[in-house]
Amino acid sequence: MVWRQAVGRVEDRLQKTGAARLVFLLGGGPGSGKTTLAEAVVEQLNSKHGAGYAVVVGMDGYHIPRACLSGEELRRRGAPWTIDGVGFVEAVKSLKRAWREEQDLWLPMFDHSTKDPVKRSVCVPKTAQVVVVEGLYVLLSTAPWNQVRTYADEAWYLPVDDQVAKERLAKRHFRAGIVSSLEEGRIQTELNDEKNARIIRGQLNTEDVIFLNPI
Repeated sequence: MVWRQAVGRVEDRLQKTGAARLVFLLGGGPGSGKTTLAEAVVEQLNSKHGAGYAVVVGMDGYHIPRACLSGEELRRRGAPWTIDGVGFVEAVKSLKRAWREEQDLWLPMFDHSTKDPVKRSVCVPKTAQVVVVEGLYVLLSTAPWNQVRTYADEAWYLPVDDQVAKERLAKRHFRAGIVSSLEEGRIQTELNDEKNARIIRGQLNTEDVIFLNPI
């Protein structure tokens, strides 16, 4: 299973680095399973090492609030320009600083019920030695996203078959109440998610990236 591959890489790094906070980036297109994988990796690490040893930080917490977006930006919400990339970079930068200063770090999280981020919703405890940062654009080669790599120890990319992603996303949109049918969900995916997937493929920085097995 792919989480075993990822956990194995984390454990290898831990053996080499000792007592230091490690930051792993997990990128991939819409519907690739990034969040599912990140949560599985953290669950396994916490099960082995104790609660609070590992934590997930999601890029989704840096969506620009809907009230601040234009009509076109709302239609393309989730595209790079509808995310606070600068704020996200600063958050990733702060992960190791908080470890050195032995401080808890509070970060925003996306609330799917309100469809907006909520400040100070996720705590990265000072005890967390492993942080998995997941999101669509964590591996982009363009500014400001390309700065994220500076503050991470390793970068992973999770590939996905286009048709598999489309069906996953259609079901997700339907369950979330964004659309009223799976067919509408597929149309929504074509209008927005697939455009974002093309951006990722076109701007992906593959240097030193570990390509994981697809879910």
